[in-house]
Amino acid sequence: MEVSQILSSFPGVEEANVYGVQVPGEAEGRACMAALRGQDLQSREKLDALQSLCEKELPSYARPKFLRILSDMEITGTFKHQKVQLRDQGFDPSKVPDPVFMMDPKSHRYVPMDSQLFTQLQQGRSKL
Repeated sequence: MEVSQILSSFPGVEEANVYGVQVPGEAEGRACMAALRGQDLQSREKLDALQSLCEKELPSYARPKFLRILSDMEITGTFKHQKVQLRDQGFDPSKVPDPVFMMDPKSHRYVPMDSQLFTQLQQGRSKL
């Protein structure tokens, strides 16, 4: 809830849905991923500002490692955010139709997730 509230306070974010995704080779269990619905969230300026907000307001373990930018947020029959499908799709660009960004541990910036970066994570050649 805290992560979702912090992300929702960011200008342009209309809704935030936070959940855990599995990353092969990572010992920490699940990595934090946030699905965001809002306006103009893919620009370098917005991504850097969002990263700065997370760094300022959240402990390192709670900061999203992945961002998924949605045009529409799905809800359940009881008006809760849909998490199961998002969690199952994870950050795999072949399964996710939306833009996904990963926090690059070297540059401390969100970078676009592509099939090459996904493969590197899967094979343990790149770490979070």
